[in-house]
Amino acid sequence: MKKIKLIAAGMLCLVITSCKKLFKDNNVYTLSGHVYVDCNMQPYANKEISLYQVIERSGLGGPGSGGQLAVTTTDANGYFKFDYKDDGGGEMQIRYKAGAGYNSIMEEIPRKLTEQDMVLYKNPTTNIQVSLNVVNAHTANDTLVIGNFTATPLQLAGPFISGVLYTKINYNTTIMYYGGKADDIGWYFKNNNSESYRQSYKIDKYCNNTIYVTCGIN
Repeated sequence: MKKIKLIAAGMLCLVITSCKKLFKDNNVYTLSGHVYVDCNMQPYANKEISLYQVIERSGLGGPGSGGQLAVTTTDANGYFKFDYKDDGGGEMQIRYKAGAGYNSIMEEIPRKLTEQDMVLYKNPTTNIQVSLNVVNAHTANDTLVIGNFTATPLQLAGPFISGVLYTKINYNTTIMYYGGKADDIGWYFKNNNSESYRQSYKIDKYCNNTIYVTCGIN
């Protein structure tokens, strides 16, 4: 009986795999644009890059869907073009070779996407301006401890006023994300560090553009 169940499971797995191949999307999609080394707009020229789809495994232990969809080489201006077919996996990534493996230029690219004139940076940076919206000014006995994109947070003595606190210039975001990457900034008061606060924002602007973050001080 056990042997029959194993055979049946194996046959079901083959049927599912065969059906998946039968109904596989054969449409051709295109991604194109330019890759730059950084915000100085130096082309990432004559370099091999690949379009990779995150592998999704079958629940029955069958072969996974996804993997490398296309490979191309940028031209002297950093221009690239991928013509590809969806393989049924997850989100996509544009990657470059790094040693024995790969590093991402952009991640979380939607499946079956066609888009032209993409602008990508191998080493992306942005500017982040942090402001305070003060509802409660507190007193000179209070010290605000707030993140400032360094290992050591910024400490600010009260009373506090609304306005721009600082601007982080050329913040290295490491990887680009299609649609932006969610992040947040945290703070607390030194005399009451058991309570902390966070303000979320999205990194979706690069180079000379500025991301504005407002922290409410209550």
